[in-house]
Amino acid sequence: MCPRCVAVVCVVSAICVGCAKPKQSSAARSDSAVAFQAAAAPASSGLRDYTIGANDYAYTDLPLHAPSGWLTLRLVNTGTEQHMLSVIPVPSGYTAATLTDSMVHLHVPGNAKSLPGVDVVSPGDTGAVTAYFPPGDYVVSCFVKSPDGTYHVVKGMAGSFDVVTYSDTGAAPPQSARPRGGRGTSGGSSRPAASGGGTAKPNPQQ
Repeated sequence: MCPRCVAVVCVVSAICVGCAKPKQSSAARSDSAVAFQAAAAPASSGLRDYTIGANDYAYTDLPLHAPSGWLTLRLVNTGTEQHMLSVIPVPSGYTAATLTDSMVHLHVPGNAKSLPGVDVVSPGDTGAVTAYFPPGDYVVSCFVKSPDGTYHVVKGMAGSFDVVTYSDTGAAPPQSARPRGGRGTSGGSSRPAASGGGTAKPNPQQ
């Protein structure tokens, strides 16, 4: 073969080698599929159990989205005052933003109905509640009173998250197995409570 032909053959071979895509092994494809399925499966991935922080005066680590069905909310008090977690589904005529603003101004709509939430949790303690959450938007807030007489929600301790429809709604735990709170925590009621000596539930028509 002439020198020129040899050079052409070498160049073409190098181009073909450079363009060739490495084949993904069946094991690698399988691992990728498993990882995707795990990320999309809230019930089996422990994503029905949420830990929320409560400091003075804000919530941290609130979920953005949660699957519908049975959920466990744990409230860890990292602040210096008592805190709680009141959970209210956004009623007709409101959005999560407008309801949050309404709560901050101590106006609870007459058509608002509370879900079970976490009652008063002392500093350093953890309280929890397990409840059934239908799809929809939810607003959380703290109606504990500070020693200065101001409700924590007025100081901005409120937030929201939404619950999206999911086929697997989880399993309702036995009553005896449902998580309970620490000192001063009922673990199963969303009724606002007070700290520093005061009633905590504002007048819905206020």
